[in-house]
Amino acid sequence: MIEVEPGAITIASVEDGTFILVNPPASGFAATPREEFIGNSRRKASASIPIRKARSASVADLRRNEVVSSLEIRLRRKNGECGDILLSAALIDFRTGSSSCSRG
Repeated sequence: MIEVEPGAITIASVEDGTFILVNPPASGFAATPREEFIGNSRRKASASIPIRKARSASVADLRRNEVVSSLEIRLRRKNGECGDILLSAALIDFRTGSSSCSRG
């Protein structure tokens, strides 16, 4: 379903940053083929790397609150250009199917 979503979506491990899924808009924004993402971390994919301080802060917020909404992040694309995004993320446990998004 996220393959046809017009917004950029990635699913990655919060533990090591390994990408599990990347939709076409995310790949396009990063200027990196999807194949370079899947199974690799951001560093190995050489793609859309958040400025280090921003990545540390966003992961810390995600672990603490289980949800991050509209966090301003500057990314460096594979070609060296920078771009600004609004990052929203939620922890999802695929083993149990639980998600912080569905808690009320």
